[in-house]
Amino acid sequence: MSERGSSEEVKSFEEWKKQAAAKLVELAAPSEKEEVRDIAVALLAELERLELKRLTHFLIQLYSAATLDKRFLEAMPGEREAPAWLYNLK
Repeated sequence: MSERGSSEEVKSFEEWKKQAAAKLVELAAPSEKEEVRDIAVALLAELERLELKRLTHFLIQLYSAATLDKRFLEAMPGEREAPAWLYNLK
């Protein structure tokens, strides 16, 4: 197994956005409940234009969505990623 999938690695902000988008697309599928789809589509739209300085607000929305469906948590960044990105924000 490559080191790329290692939990030790901190993904870039852009790489995480791609992975989060893939999960949200999955949740926006027609087979999902309408409320889950609507939230996933809204989050996808915001994610597309998300800048690092608005990350905290987006993560609050994502976490709130998880109260409806826990699978939204799968789109969250790793526990070390967001702090690393925000630390480098200047």
